[in-house]
Amino acid sequence: MWLGTGAHLPRCNRAFGQTQSSRTFSVHRRSLTTQYTSFRCRRDRARLSNTSARRLVVASAIARAALTPETWRRVRFDANGLMPAIVQEVETNQVLMLAYMNREALTETLRTGRAVFYSRSRQTLWRKGDTSGQVQWVQELVFDCDMDTVLLRVKQTGVACHTGRYSCFWQRVSPTGQTEEALPVLIDPHTLYGRSTEADPVQRQPDTVDP
Repeated sequence: MWLGTGAHLPRCNRAFGQTQSSRTFSVHRRSLTTQYTSFRCRRDRARLSNTSARRLVVASAIARAALTPETWRRVRFDANGLMPAIVQEVETNQVLMLAYMNREALTETLRTGRAVFYSRSRQTLWRKGDTSGQVQWVQELVFDCDMDTVLLRVKQTGVACHTGRYSCFWQRVSPTGQTEEALPVLIDPHTLYGRSTEADPVQRQPDTVDP
């Protein structure tokens, strides 16, 4: 007897064929889903790894560096064992602040890649951002021609100024001879320190606030 199309098959056989097809499709679908999920996991891990690597490069551009004895002999500190340190954003070249470094601060900056200064008011090392979290990661460290001033080109975390502005240089002199605010406050100082700073930051003692 010619069976022709599946329409002439017994109902049980048709049902069996449909069941087998459904099972096969389900198996393939689960396999594809597993493969896609595995691909996404590998991709996400790769992205995370690349991001971590980029962050590591940013944070440690000069880390573990050290001056040679010959270079140390050429470095010139003042009578108090200090030298001015100009801090500049490496990507925009914006000047952020001026601080001071002694030999210990310079050594630690080179070793860790993080900007460390000397607080003249507290007479101790000042690790930028210990209080506020606004850390500076040094990408380049350059001495001037006399080796008595150093330029730190950094990646700034957050803001550099204790007033919550991106740079400490924000009081611009106007044509009238008065000063005007050239930069906006980006972060409330209360957020940075949990307390207010002086109403007039110009009158504060140097280094009394650790941005």
